Amino acid sequence: MVKQSYCTVEAGIKTTSSSACVPFEEGLEEEELKTLLEIHREMLKEKKKKKHGSDSSGSDEEKKKLNQALAAEDVRLKQVEEMKVDEGKRKYNSLQEIKEPTEEEMEAFRMKRSREDDPMANFLELGQ
Repeated sequence: MVKQSYCTVEAGIKTTSSSACVPFEEGLEEEELKTLLEIHREMLKEKKKKKHGSDSSGSDEEKKKLNQALAAEDVRLKQVEEMKVDEGKRKYNSLQEIKEPTEEEMEAFRMKRSREDDPMANFLELGQ
């Protein structure tokens, strides 16, 4: 008799005699377990795919959203220029944004941003 145990009588005998349960296989565990390095590499690959997917977008919806964001960025740049000219008429708290920018808005900003380290930027301005 085993200390601190209870008797299951017939139910216990049936479960031990019938081996319908498949024992745990060690091979499955080895396949499922991945090292931390492998998990990190997979996450980096997924991020790269997402990043490259936004650059070479083929869907019409994404192009429309990007065009809308570009138009909104143009409007924002015009407002910034107007505020520089006449700061006295600037509205209270007009420089604060309430919402977080979307991916399309951030991509439009990057496209419209003037890059001072670009040697061809001055060439385009002089040619016009």
